[in-house]
Amino acid sequence: MPVLPLDGARLKVVRAQEHLDVLKSEIRYYAHTHPYEIVAEPRDKIWHIEVTITSPPPPRLSLIIGDCVGNLRAALDHITWQLAARYAGRRLVVGKDTIYVPLCDEPSRYGKSAKRFAEAYTIPTDALTHMEAVQPYQAGYELLRLLRAVTNQDKHRLLLLTTGRALDGDLEIWPEGYPSPFRVQGTSAAFLETTIPMSGDTEPALVHRDVKVKGQATIYVALKDFAMPYAWGPVDGVLEQAVKCVADIVPRFDSFV
Repeated sequence: MPVLPLDGARLKVVRAQEHLDVLKSEIRYYAHTHPYEIVAEPRDKIWHIEVTITSPPPPRLSLIIGDCVGNLRAALDHITWQLAARYAGRRLVVGKDTIYVPLCDEPSRYGKSAKRFAEAYTIPTDALTHMEAVQPYQAGYELLRLLRAVTNQDKHRLLLLTTGRALDGDLEIWPEGYPSPFRVQGTSAAFLETTIPMSGDTEPALVHRDVKVKGQATIYVALKDFAMPYAWGPVDGVLEQAVKCVADIVPRFDSFV
C-alpha cells in the first residue's frame, strides 16, 4: 500500500493509544493494591469520614503518561512538517528548519506563527486557517493547552508527578455497640450526625465510641501541580479525550499534503 504523507502522524496517534492502554492497566493494578485508608472520627457531634491516600502512584505511571503525550504532540508537529515540506519549494533540513505546530492561548500569538510559516514555507492560507481552528483558545480544543504544558514539563524540566484521589462512593459506618451499620454517601467529605440511637436505647444518644469503617473507595490517578481543570480528573480519561482530539485533527489536513 502507498505511504501517505500523514501516515506518520496517524501512527503516532496509534502509539499514543497503546501507551494509554498500558496506563489504564497499571492504574487498575495500583487501585487494587488498596492504597488508602478510611478514617472516621467524631468532632463537634458529627462523624467526619475521610479517605487518605497512603501509597502514592508509582513513578512508572509518569513515564507512561510522558510517552503518551509526547506521541500526541509529535503527531501535530508531523502535520506542520509535512505542510512545510509540501510548499517550501526546497528540501527541509532537520536541525535547521525548526517546525512545530503552534499551540497558542490567544489569536495574536497564533497570528505571528502563521505569518512566519507563510513567509518561510509558503504554507497556503487555507491550511493555516485550519490550523487556527484547532488552537487551544477555540471551543472544543481547550485540552490542547494541557497537552502543551504536560509535554513541555516532561521534556524539559521535571518528571511528571501524579497523585491518587478518591471518588465519592458508599461507605458503611458502624459504631461499636450498634447492631447495624449506617450507609453514607461520599468518601472524601461525608458526614453523619452522632446523635444516633444505640442498641437498647429508645432515644438517640450521643456516640463517643470507636468506629469501625467498612467500605470500598474508588481510587483514580490525577496529574499533580497543573493548575488546569482538566488535570484534576482521572488522567487516563483526560488522555483518552486527548487521543481522540488529535486523531480527529489529522484528517483535516489530508487535502493540503
